[in-house]
Amino acid sequence: MLHSSKSRARSAAGVAALAVLMVVSGGGCGGSSGPALGTAAATLNSSNVATFAGFVNLATIGGATTRVGPTLNVTAAPGTLQDLGCVGVGGGPATFVVAPPSGGNVTGNATYSNFDRCVGLRLNGTAGVTGTLNGTTNVDVFSLTPTGFTYTRTGNGDVFRASGTLALRWKPSVQGSAGYFMTIDATVSDSNQSALFRLDNFQIDSDLAAGVENVLISGRLTTVDGFVDISSGSRLDLPSPSSGLGPGSLTMVGATQIATVNYAGNGISTVTIAPKP
Repeated sequence: MLHSSKSRARSAAGVAALAVLMVVSGGGCGGSSGPALGTAAATLNSSNVATFAGFVNLATIGGATTRVGPTLNVTAAPGTLQDLGCVGVGGGPATFVVAPPSGGNVTGNATYSNFDRCVGLRLNGTAGVTGTLNGTTNVDVFSLTPTGFTYTRTGNGDVFRASGTLALRWKPSVQGSAGYFMTIDATVSDSNQSALFRLDNFQIDSDLAAGVENVLISGRLTTVDGFVDISSGSRLDLPSPSSGLGPGSLTMVGATQIATVNYAGNGISTVTIAPKP
């Protein structure tokens, strides 16, 4: 039975505008208020499927906004490296200060200054960094522990905040292009620090082609209605520039229902709900 028409898909886009991703948090946000997040599997219905689909889109574009590499730019200061993001749109750099400057296993800190990947968000904030550089500039693995990340929706200026951890690993692609694995454990809060949703072992497996990320998505997403388990059997497109996923589809499994989400572009979706077999 079809529970999400184009009008409800537009509602999902509206939810996305109200719930920009806080990408990296292992626990709750300090000082959070509002309804508690659920602890059981969600009962999926016409009232909440668009919200879940919108949050999955936000989680994905938030991860894409935070990722850097695989090759950072050298600055004049030893051990200080930059990623300029999506150039030509007025955004600023992500700057990493790591030691030792010769690479290998490194520690340090990161500063995101209005960082933009042209997928609908801008990121400001600082984070602790541990990881491995191949040589002095090539990122193998980076783990980020933010001390305060703020994501701003480029379309309407909505602001959301976060703290926690995110793991990024660059990989060779079987398609011959660059790609990365990202794992996010996250609680997302609004500007009033009310929790919106949480991500547990949310994984993005991305292959990068010209202007498009082709992504597999999996993991658990929890709202006040409970949690769903997410998986995509085939890759979805995340174009740059855009504000989200499409075309492509994934499934969300709740308490007794399976929802199939079809993204048409810019994160706009239709959702079909069926009973679990």
